[in-house]
Amino acid sequence: MRVRAAALWQRAAPWHPVRARTVSILRTSRSAGDVALPATPETYMALRASAYQLQALPETSFDALITHAGRTGLSGLISSIKDDVLQHIAAGQGTLREQRLLLALLNVSSTFEKKLPLSPELVVRLATQLLRSASVDVMPPHVAAHVLRRALSIPRRDGVHHPLIPVLVQHLAATSTYPLLEEGLHVIEYSLQYGTADPATLMHYVSQTAQVDGERLGEHTLQQARTDGFAWRKWAREASGWMSVRPRRHSTVDLQTQALRISLWSLCCRVWLRLQRPLRFRAALTQLRAELHRAAQLLAPQALAPPPPSAHIVRGLLQSHLVHLTGKGTRNSVRAALVAMRSVDADDLVQLLPGVVQMLCDKALQLHDPRTAADALTLCLDAYASQPGAASASTTFARTIRPATWLQVLTHLASTSHHASARALLPYALQGAAAWPSPLHAQWLACLCALGEHELVRQLYLQWTASPGAPLDPAHRAAWLARAAPATELQGTYAECDAWLRTPDAPAPEPQRAVPRPLDSPLVRAPQSLLALVQLFGAAPRHKAPRDTTFAMAVRDDALVPAMTAAAVPHYHLTALMQASLMLGDRATARHILHKMHTCGYALDMKDMAVLLRGLCDVAPDDAVVALQALPSLADKAHLYAVVMARCLYHGHAALVDRVYALACERHLGAQVAQQAPAVVLATSNVSPPAYVHRAIELMRDGWQPDMSLLLWMIRSAARGLCLRDAGDAERAPGRVPRAARRAGLRAALHLYEYVAHRHDTVHLPTTRFLLYHVAEQARRRGTQSPAPWIARLDRLVTQLLHARLWTGWNEYRAIVKDTTLRETRTASRQRVLPTPLAHQLLLAYQALGDERGVSEVLDWMHTTAQVRRRDLARAPYPVLQHLASRAHEPNLRTKPWWHARAHS
Repeated sequence: MRVRAAALWQRAAPWHPVRARTVSILRTSRSAGDVALPATPETYMALRASAYQLQALPETSFDALITHAGRTGLSGLISSIKDDVLQHIAAGQGTLREQRLLLALLNVSSTFEKKLPLSPELVVRLATQLLRSASVDVMPPHVAAHVLRRALSIPRRDGVHHPLIPVLVQHLAATSTYPLLEEGLHVIEYSLQYGTADPATLMHYVSQTAQVDGERLGEHTLQQARTDGFAWRKWAREASGWMSVRPRRHSTVDLQTQALRISLWSLCCRVWLRLQRPLRFRAALTQLRAELHRAAQLLAPQALAPPPPSAHIVRGLLQSHLVHLTGKGTRNSVRAALVAMRSVDADDLVQLLPGVVQMLCDKALQLHDPRTAADALTLCLDAYASQPGAASASTTFARTIRPATWLQVLTHLASTSHHASARALLPYALQGAAAWPSPLHAQWLACLCALGEHELVRQLYLQWTASPGAPLDPAHRAAWLARAAPATELQGTYAECDAWLRTPDAPAPEPQRAVPRPLDSPLVRAPQSLLALVQLFGAAPRHKAPRDTTFAMAVRDDALVPAMTAAAVPHYHLTALMQASLMLGDRATARHILHKMHTCGYALDMKDMAVLLRGLCDVAPDDAVVALQALPSLADKAHLYAVVMARCLYHGHAALVDRVYALACERHLGAQVAQQAPAVVLATSNVSPPAYVHRAIELMRDGWQPDMSLLLWMIRSAARGLCLRDAGDAERAPGRVPRAARRAGLRAALHLYEYVAHRHDTVHLPTTRFLLYHVAEQARRRGTQSPAPWIARLDRLVTQLLHARLWTGWNEYRAIVKDTTLRETRTASRQRVLPTPLAHQLLLAYQALGDERGVSEVLDWMHTTAQVRRRDLARAPYPVLQHLASRAHEPNLRTKPWWHARAHS
């Protein structure tokens, strides 16, 4: 490098501080004939920005720069050097200098893979350009293995990998001090899958891998893999003779070759399992299953009488994988085990030992992940159902699962509104009902009550308790209670509560008869099942389930008799009895239970007061409000106000809700009540839609988790421009809503719809069509208002619709519109097939807004996804849509944001 290069550089480029610094360095060395530039990023970037020839920069400087960039993670510098090398700026094409620079880049990519991760495409491109002018022998083994891993990771649609791979495989196979275990597995899998090497060569490669990295490979792993291949070869010889195989495309296939291939795939599965690589294990297991199936098909059909060992081989590997993942004890590992079960066929699932499935379910339940346990059981039962003799096999498997596991799974499904899944599993859980332990009876009844199984609950209760199923006579009960818990003088809070429960029309006690005999069953002393049974049979809404108050009274009396005859009863048991009595409207019995509490010496706590007020709201709401006003000691408990407001709202007494909330505000508890019962406060407010939508979103951001039905009702009410009080008042029809209020309410409804869809990744189809209709109506009445903001809002709504993971409301939508495209609701939801009326409403909304581009892009989307056929548009019930059937397809627009969102969904 000559010094005059600095003068040329200075004249050719404008002044730059970094260049000036480099020029000063050159000028200080004017006496030397050849000058070596300092290997710094600033020097290189300055040379690159000038007219100076980078080919004159010494290779030592390039090596230092590349190493420095890899050690410090300077991806920008590496990218610049890569571009200069690939574009032949830093070195001439095909020269030794270019080969050394390419090799230096590949070496840095392999050595500093974590600090400087290069894309697989770039690594393969560098290696390809290197091999155009040099032999593969110039690559060190670790660089060749790194390039091979990157080439294998590039997905190809046609299933064919990069042509560089066979060259690298051959190069690595000829290396005496390589490969390591993971690189060797990559080579073996590729060779087996694409047939680039015979099994004998690969077995030699395995031996070579064992010599280099034998500690991680393990002799036991090799022996197990060989055993799998030998087992298949022994079966094949016994089944069809030494070489009785059917020729396929090529010559007769040797049994030894098939056995070696099976051993190699088994080795890959076992080593990936040992290295804790679940993804690689599942891929190798899939290839092993395909290899076993292909090997069995090579034999003559008449030779398949004895079953091949394929099922035992796959079962052993899969069970080892499941046991290993379960033993990790984390949620991710348990869910990875479930993914592994889903990756195999039903024939392999039925081969699993029930104990392995039980262990997986136990670990999932221990980690508070009952959904994984439920999915695992459902997957296994579906697999058994697809086999011959499905009924007996499913029954046998179901009986091996412990009752406690079934109980926890069904309880979770019932509590999360997955009643359909729970009812599908319930017949299998009932297979072992005779062996259910008695301590679980109360929980089982509570679970079945949550599922609404009336007859089953009645049958099990009568069977487990030996109860007659009939309540006590009212007069007899009153006389016996007067003797068991006589009315005494009460003080303080007890006296106030006694006054609330006193009824003037109580039946007169009759002469004392025989004392009722308590049932000898621990089930009647379980508050959990007591409240569930009374709720199901005596307090359920009439439109959801038929009531059987007589049986509910019998259940309450079965629990009442032992509680009143015992000297000491737990406090929570008496509280549950009082709640059950109030749920049945029996204030007199609740009063006697209150006296029993006083006799036992219990102090009334918040739970007791909440039960009393809730029960009063059910039978006498006005008395409950008066009682809340008269509470001196518990007047600062916001929870009690929330309880009374919720029950008053449930019974439709909006005026009483206002009184309770006003009372809470007078006592400076309004904010606390709103925080504890936001749904009640919102549902009874008369604020405008933008105000309550803003409030609801703030509460959800603070952790409020409302029911989806409440949110959908709020969206519909806001779209109509109504406050929630008017929307919930069925008796008083709201007056005409001003146009400005309807416009503001619709904007708020769209905002809440977008927030809910984004938060829950779910959209409700009937509500979506409802909003589209109101958007179209608003557009027709907008007058001179600009449509651009409404078009943007509509685009966001469509984005959420097409981008959401789950669509709900299919059954409701079918009942409303009677659409024939909803015959297979689950399949339609999975394939993202919009109902035809909803697609029509979407087109009408864009047309009403005057967005012709939106109409064209919706038609393009329908044409691309085969949502609505042209003849469906021609038969549309709207004349404005019928002419769209002959509209030309315009696939080149796609400017709407929902195209981009849908591509990434």
